Formats: sequence, C-alpha cells, structure tokens
Amino acid sequence: MYIIGIDGGGTKTTGVLCHVRSGENAPTPSIEIVAKETVGATNPTHVEKETIQQRLQHLIKKLASKNGNLTEVTSVFAGMSGMSKFTEEDIQALEEIIRVHTSDSVEIIITNDAITALYSATLGRPGIVNIAGTGAITFGINGKNEMGRAGGWGYLIDHSGCGYGLGLEGLKVLFKEYDEQMGDSILTKLIKQRLKINAAPEALNLIYHPSEFRHHIASLAPDVFQAATEGDVHAKKIITTASKEIAESVKVLLNRLFSEEKEPITVVCTGGLFQQRDVLIPLMEKELEGEHDVRIIVPELSPVAGAVVGALKEKGINIVRDDWTKQMGW
Repeated sequence: MYIIGIDGGGTKTTGVLCHVRSGENAPTPSIEIVAKETVGATNPTHVEKETIQQRLQHLIKKLASKNGNLTEVTSVFAGMSGMSKFTEEDIQALEEIIRVHTSDSVEIIITNDAITALYSATLGRPGIVNIAGTGAITFGINGKNEMGRAGGWGYLIDHSGCGYGLGLEGLKVLFKEYDEQMGDSILTKLIKQRLKINAAPEALNLIYHPSEFRHHIASLAPDVFQAATEGDVHAKKIITTASKEIAESVKVLLNRLFSEEKEPITVVCTGGLFQQRDVLIPLMEKELEGEHDVRIIVPELSPVAGAVVGALKEKGINIVRDDWTKQMGW
C-alpha cells in the first residue's frame, strides 16, 4: 500500500509518498520513500486560504508525477500549523483536493502540526511536545488518546517562551538603556548590529511594520542567547524566564493528562529555540525536577516523518525505532 505524510508549516510545506510493505512476521513494515516534495508555507496566520489550497494541490500533483498516480494511497496524514484558524469548511476543501488525486476510500486526517512534531520523536507513542519557534505551543496525548494543549494563544497573550518573546524582551532592554542613557550592554550591542542601527529609535520602523514585525522581533532571539553566553545579566534573565514558561506549560499537561501515569513521560522539545538545547533543556530539567518521571528529548527526525507515523497508525501499523531510522535514513 501507499501512504502520504504532510507537514504544513509557516515557512514551507513538505509531503512524502511512501510505499509500505508489511508482513505477519515483521515487527516493523518495510517502508520505501517514493517521492518527497516541498511547496510554500500553508499557515493561515500568514497565508491566504486560497493560496493554501493552491499550494496543497500543487504538492499533491508533484507527488503524483513521481508515481504516475495516487489511486493506491490508502492513508494521508497532514499536520498543519495554524490549525485553529481553519474552519470545518476549510478542512473539507483541503480533503477534497487530496481526494481528487487519490480515491474515494482513502483515509484523510488533517490535524495540528503539534501531533506530527510529537510523533517524529515518540513514533506514535504518548507524550508531550513543546514547539518553540517564532511562537510556541505545548501539546500532549496520553495513553487513552486524550489530547490537550497549553499556551500558543498568540503574541498578545503568551509570548515569553518563544523566539518572539525573547526578541521582545531584548528590545525592551535596548529602549530602557536608551531612555536612561546607561550605555550599551552586550545584548544591546548585538541587537544594534543585527538591526543595523545606531540608536534605539531607528528600530521603530521594523518593529511596527504591519506584516513582518513578528519575524523581525523573533530574529533577535539568537542575539539573546549569544549575549547570555558572554555573561550579559539581562539576557540570562530573559532565557531563564523563557525556560520557566515552557516548563510551566509542560506541567499543566503533565497534571491534566498524565497524573495517573506510572511510566516515564516523554517531553519532546522542537523548533528554532531548541537549537540552543544545551542552554534551555538543563534549565527546563531543573524546573521540572520532582514533578514526574520526565524524559526530555529533541527529535532526530523531521516533522514530516511524524506525519508518516500518523498515517501508519491510522492503518494499525506501529513502528520500532531501530528499524525505522535504519530504513528511512531521514
């Protein structure tokens, strides 16, 4: 049989067509990647829904071109960012785009990209995932298949545990030092270099840009980490606060979904912020100490691999880690 996994993101959207062979004596099926294609972003926060439909259609056509047709596809699993902004009608429209190129009997799941991010590390097993990029969200699934989320409600409501939040706090330091004529800290010097400015007011055009301001602000997050490694006290405080917020959102789901769990609970950390895993994860471990038996990991596989896992789960096929990574070579 054939399956399709799709990871729809705010930067790009990736689809994978796989040929699956399974037998009674094989603990893990044989999986061959037939095609892997990428199109533009499909997050409705930043992209018009009509454009999303066009890009998904283009993606499916590109996959079909590598295999002749997709009529033998039995399962499609798509994890889409910005899922809360899709209406039922939007989801139906996306399903129809897929169904036109596959068959009437194909199983189509269009869901939150947090699930694919989680599955890319747990291979379909229960756990909690924190995605910390420009924005952030924490999502969990327990052994009863009960789901929950914490945070991720947008930059006006919760923001410190993400790239935007770190950048925003860095800008506050920039303007505070300008107002008080305190002289530039390490953090402020790095921000000025990044924005190519000589004084704080010159940043206002970027900060208040009608469409790109979140990107500009989030781009300062690496400077906060660099300043912290160079001993800047402001940057250290910002990162500590971010790690606490991420840990708090994990605690919410630990208590809501895993209060009766006896086995170790996997907490998956992914997104651009966790490129600084050596900084953030020790701070998170300290915050989570004593809460539950928690195992924090960073995925080895890409989110689209998690979408493939989701498609396999829909067909009742489970994955064994060693076999999976050896076969797929993601």
